Amino acid sequence: MGVLAGHPGVLWGDVGALATADPRAFVSLCRIGAKQRRGAEHHEVRLVDDQTNADLPFVLRDTAGAVEQLRNDHGSVFAHRVRAESRTPTVTAA
Repeated sequence: MGVLAGHPGVLWGDVGALATADPRAFVSLCRIGAKQRRGAEHHEVRLVDDQTNADLPFVLRDTAGAVEQLRNDHGSVFAHRVRAESRTPTVTAA
């Protein structure tokens, strides 16, 4: 898939694009290995659509707010999930 533009300063894509994306901050919506982390401003969010997220609307709002804050603080942010098919575009659109 690769990197897709969402909003100004917010990029999103699949886990493969993580290696080539060049923003100042990162949000991983899935588990990644230590070698995949990209700098000090790399945050992981467990956005799982099952009973482990007791309040999914809150988690979505909180994650979208974190993406917005990272964009404001660092100028650009890349959000990703394994395939970037539903949760990643949902978070970046929110």
